[in-house]
Amino acid sequence: MKRTTEMTRFLEKLASDHPTPGGGSASALAGALSASLVAMSAGLTLRKGKTAKKEIREIRKKALAIQKKLAKAVDQDAASYEAVLKVYRLPKGSERERLRRGREIQKA
Repeated sequence: MKRTTEMTRFLEKLASDHPTPGGGSASALAGALSASLVAMSAGLTLRKGKTAKKEIREIRKKALAIQKKLAKAVDQDAASYEAVLKVYRLPKGSERERLRRGREIQKA
């Protein structure tokens, strides 16, 4: 139940007027969900025992690794974009400020 609540909160934030989470986070989540379904299908296939188990285990292992990486990317994308937004707010009135801002944007 807790995970459903967390997912609902994520979807509410995604639908809000706040810039994060945004498209990158949503795409990473879609990929993680897809990888989860591949892992589930592989698990069901293994349970039935009607196919080459070594190959299916490898597919499941890879799908779970992809799922983990993309799930982490959901938050990483939001954090990265928030860092960029913060830098965009830096002053740019003088040449020195513009140069600093440009460097900071590249870092973010």
